[in-house]
Amino acid sequence: MRYGYVRVSTEEQNLARQIDLMEKLEVDVIIEEKESGKDIDNRPKLKALLELLEEGDILVVESISRLSRSVYDFLTLAKELEERGIELISHKEKFDTSTAYGRFAMNIFASLYQMERELMKDRQEEGIRIAQKNGIQFGRPKVEFDKELFEDLVEKNIRGFITGERASAELGISLSTYNRRKKEYLENKSKEVA
Repeated sequence: MRYGYVRVSTEEQNLARQIDLMEKLEVDVIIEEKESGKDIDNRPKLKALLELLEEGDILVVESISRLSRSVYDFLTLAKELEERGIELISHKEKFDTSTAYGRFAMNIFASLYQMERELMKDRQEEGIRIAQKNGIQFGRPKVEFDKELFEDLVEKNIRGFITGERASAELGISLSTYNRRKKEYLENKSKEVA
């Protein structure tokens, strides 16, 4: 039996183009999923399909990115399918795992997808660094408070005169922020002494 697996990452995206392709490729059953391709384990319809597939079945996808964004996950899945006697066909990359060329092409394309994803991540990180260097702030603004009051409350807290909850309330910050700032303060103080 020929199964077509189609996937988009969000509800806003449309599966129509992939479904049309699967109909042209004459698959018997089309499995539709709207989940991120980052993690195979978080895709219930793909997991159910993988359990359904039997020796001699064919799994057809528009491209390997529909199955996985991770080279490791994709190659693991492709190897599992091959061991179970299930053919994998990717239309975009023009390969099918029933041939030596198809298996070779699968490895090449999977590596290229991974490299492309890593390059995108590197460019994003570089963009963030440049933005930060140019003064653009990410996340919430840092909470400011009276330094002398903070130091006084930390000392009282350390000596057991007040709780961390009370110190954070007097400063108008959350307990987690107080504890983080207290830790930073004490680390810096110990460096000054050393």
